[in-house]
Amino acid sequence: VGGRVLALSRPVRVSDYVSSSSITHPRHFDVAVRSEAMAAMLAVPIIDDTGPDGTRTIAVAYAALRGPGEFGDRAVETMEEIAADAARALRLAELAEAGRATAVAAERQRMQNSLHDSVGAMLFSIGAQVRDLRSTLTDNPALGSRLGRLEADISAASLALREALLALAESGPERALPVELAEHCRSFESRTGVPARFVQLGAVPPLDAERTGLLTAAVREGLLNAEKHADAHTVVVSLGAVEGGVQVAVADDGAGAGAEGRGAADPSDGSGLGIRMLAGRAARLGGRVSLVHEEDGGSTLRIMLPNPPAPGGRR
Repeated sequence: VGGRVLALSRPVRVSDYVSSSSITHPRHFDVAVRSEAMAAMLAVPIIDDTGPDGTRTIAVAYAALRGPGEFGDRAVETMEEIAADAARALRLAELAEAGRATAVAAERQRMQNSLHDSVGAMLFSIGAQVRDLRSTLTDNPALGSRLGRLEADISAASLALREALLALAESGPERALPVELAEHCRSFESRTGVPARFVQLGAVPPLDAERTGLLTAAVREGLLNAEKHADAHTVVVSLGAVEGGVQVAVADDGAGAGAEGRGAADPSDGSGLGIRMLAGRAARLGGRVSLVHEEDGGSTLRIMLPNPPAPGGRR
């Protein structure tokens, strides 16, 4: 039953599981069904329709009757409602896990930068001082030998630190962009005191360096505009998949342009040099940029880029 549901992406029901000729009968399944005295069975797909690849069946919900009976249309509708609730719950769990993973990766990056700038710089300075001291004590071979060993130990410590920093930096390509955007939000909030939140709205496919760089540049531009012009109280950066591509948005609740600037702005005409440059780069990749000043205040910068071509030439 489950195999047919996965193949058809629709509910499947049988009046008697063991005797049904419309499904396959793996021996261990039939044994379990007989031992539980099950007869009629209903299976419904749990469908995720929010991913970048369209709808997909991510799980199967089952119901069965012990003894004679059948599942009617109302039972199917009820199971479909349960499956829809389960899909939403799984989706929320997936988003929560993505947020947790992004937060962990961002903290790893912060630790990497901190260790590089503090311990790394300290080891380099100590090593340089030991080398200078050793070069000035040529008349004391014993002390020079001890300084040489100390220099070697410092070099080994520096190598171990570099390896640890590389381990902290390890992250899959699908995590690189969320971590980068979360770090820009953290830096913006630290610099300006304005709360800035990063929200990942769903899984995004791995992107090439050009697309990752352009989306990151768009977030920097949006945050810069919020800092310089918006007088915002809060900023939200969102990342998510759209049909055939990936979208990033930077939204603030500030004043932005005056009332005369409300509504959609044409990035190619008077929206600032940075926005125009982003629009040109996005257009070369088949994407688009928009800057909207909301009627009730606030602005939203959006950039959408199509997914990179697959190895076979398909997107």
